Amino acid sequence: MFAVQTAALLALNTNTTYASPVDSFTPGSLPTATAVNITASGAALDLNGYTQTIGSLAGVAGSNVYLGSGRLTAGGDNTSTTFAGVISGNGGSLVKTGGGVFTLTGLNTYTGGTFVNAGTLRVNGSLANTAVTVASGATLGGSGTIGGPATFSSGAHLAPGNSPGTITFTGGLALEGGMFLDFELGTTSDLILVTGGTLSGPTSGTITVNLSNSGGFTAGTYTLIDATGATLGSIGATSFDLGVTIAGYTYTFAQNGDLFQLTATAVPEPATTAALSGLAIVGFAIFRRRRAKP
Repeated sequence: MFAVQTAALLALNTNTTYASPVDSFTPGSLPTATAVNITASGAALDLNGYTQTIGSLAGVAGSNVYLGSGRLTAGGDNTSTTFAGVISGNGGSLVKTGGGVFTLTGLNTYTGGTFVNAGTLRVNGSLANTAVTVASGATLGGSGTIGGPATFSSGAHLAPGNSPGTITFTGGLALEGGMFLDFELGTTSDLILVTGGTLSGPTSGTITVNLSNSGGFTAGTYTLIDATGATLGSIGATSFDLGVTIAGYTYTFAQNGDLFQLTATAVPEPATTAALSGLAIVGFAIFRRRRAKP
């Protein structure tokens, strides 16, 4: 564990070396598997425009990571961490690797790309000025706001909310064929808001929608995507297909203006179906008997 415990600045002056007056640490090479934890408000990690790979990043509110034009890759140690500070940098970029969940709760302002290559990036704050790309097998989730255009490759997952909740895209959302939308539906349901840019669907293939019960799920119509304020590209009700569902219902996708909705219809219980069939048979027999009387 590499912890920044005082309101000091750790500045990266080569691709792997820190120079810092912090007494509790010896400056030197930072291994790529290092877990960095910024534990003091006002403390900062400064990449100084260089590229650095670390095992994971955690930090409290009020901490900072200054990317400059550099690139920070984090997550390779497969742990789950939360960074509550601010990541900034003109042209700086962030890469999420590894199988853990990396949660961002601050108002991040870096302007380079965000690349979710593995595991889950959960945005509960905001990514104000970055284009987001989610690779196959990786997941973007949370209840925050994505300000730049977001693209989900085939095999990628978009999981809105935090059991459940709403994720907002203000700079557009592109959903490629073969990607997955993971929704929790019920009394309170997940929702994807696209309030700006373009909402576009696949040019080939479909988007697979997975469903789970967030509590209180019943028959009815659920809004999955609200694209009010966005431009609609090549997307419609036929762009979606079902994956994992909640048993006991049949499902229909529909587009209602800027809303993309799913209607669940309860399937009658077998006993009810048998009883109705029996009544129909009895009724038909009585009808035939009456018709047969002279």
